[in-house]
Amino acid sequence: MNNLKKIFYSISLSIFVTTTSFAEINSSNKSIIFKHKSDTSGYKDLETNIENIFSTVQDLRKLKSKNTIKVGIKDPKELNSYLAKMFQDEYKDKDIRNDYLTLYHFGLIKKETDLKKTFLDLYSEQIAGFYDNKSRELYVIDNPKISQLESQIVISHELVHALQDQYFNLTKLLTTDKNQDSVLAKMSLVEGEAMLGSVEYMSKTLVSDGMNSLKTITGLFKNPMGASFSDSVLKTTPGFLVEQMMFPYTTGMKFASHLKEHYQGWDNFSEVYKSPPVSTEQIIHPEKYINQEKPVQINIDEKIIRDKKYSFLKKDSFGEFFLYNYFLEYLDENESEKASYGWGGDNSVLFADKDNNSIFVYKSAWDTNNDAQEFFDSYKKSMNIRFNKLKNIQNDKNLFIAKTNKGLIYISIKDKFVNIAEGFNEKMKDDLVKYLSKV
Repeated sequence: MNNLKKIFYSISLSIFVTTTSFAEINSSNKSIIFKHKSDTSGYKDLETNIENIFSTVQDLRKLKSKNTIKVGIKDPKELNSYLAKMFQDEYKDKDIRNDYLTLYHFGLIKKETDLKKTFLDLYSEQIAGFYDNKSRELYVIDNPKISQLESQIVISHELVHALQDQYFNLTKLLTTDKNQDSVLAKMSLVEGEAMLGSVEYMSKTLVSDGMNSLKTITGLFKNPMGASFSDSVLKTTPGFLVEQMMFPYTTGMKFASHLKEHYQGWDNFSEVYKSPPVSTEQIIHPEKYINQEKPVQINIDEKIIRDKKYSFLKKDSFGEFFLYNYFLEYLDENESEKASYGWGGDNSVLFADKDNNSIFVYKSAWDTNNDAQEFFDSYKKSMNIRFNKLKNIQNDKNLFIAKTNKGLIYISIKDKFVNIAEGFNEKMKDDLVKYLSKV
């Protein structure tokens, strides 16, 4: 789901380019140039606050700003306009279809889900501030629902992004990889570091606020982007999408904290950007990053489906995060964790016909034979829950073939390798089985 992730990351680090008219205040020896609307009152206090926050953030992170950062204000209406335009420009119909078919294929969204509307609704009330890594500008959302304390936390978080961008070129870092798992891993490094930086900022500057600070910090972990979800949005947003959005902040911060301890402080933390994480497995298990345990590279044939009715849509790696959250839709937390642990690498291809009937082909490698067997067994179990009418054709320890109302299913295991095909018909069976039986 690279296009889907593109939307997440575009919003998280914002690729918005401002068109609003601002008056500009430029003072000598300042690291902040505050951009404000001509009718905005109280900007001087905000400018001073941001200067003070940035000074503290630089001291904590052990990085000094190389460039002046422009800061502006947007109200919720302006934010909504930006989001709508960004989705229109970035999220094309083809991209929406590909992401929809992927998520729907695995039962992670309902058939009637409108992905574009879901994202717009989710982010319209979620963003409390953002850093634009293309124009290198920071925007504060003028929203009365956001307290001054919450605003400071968000600003400190986004100012860490500003420093990251100056030193590590965020645009290049987050656009180099093509597979979703690697991009999510790098995003988790970026957001996790910013989360840790904002927590340290809170610890240093908000102690005097007592219980109010504790309450705010607790709320930040529940919703790390700094704003509040309404009940209606939570009820209509698929759980997988919420988890995917939160992962870089929550699990990413645990990763950053572990790495900071490993590097004995912030002074050497920047070493991680010389060799950034390449899988969500490394984010979930930081010791695997430290030991440089990288995914096995797996090739998969994009032309394995030769039926001209079906078009190739995309090739992608899923990774431990996706697999764990897929299993959570059907199994309990303990079994989901066991089924996704030991992931060693994977690759997949997705095909669909004009009626959106999809075929999924997947090859995976696991750390041990036991890890592979646990994945194989749990995936079989998930099939019986996903499909109401599933008829077993063959079901043993190493091979599972079944018929569903959406086509045939094939799952095989050999040593540390598990291969899967879903949604194909009898005419495709021999070629697919022959292909997937090879390790």
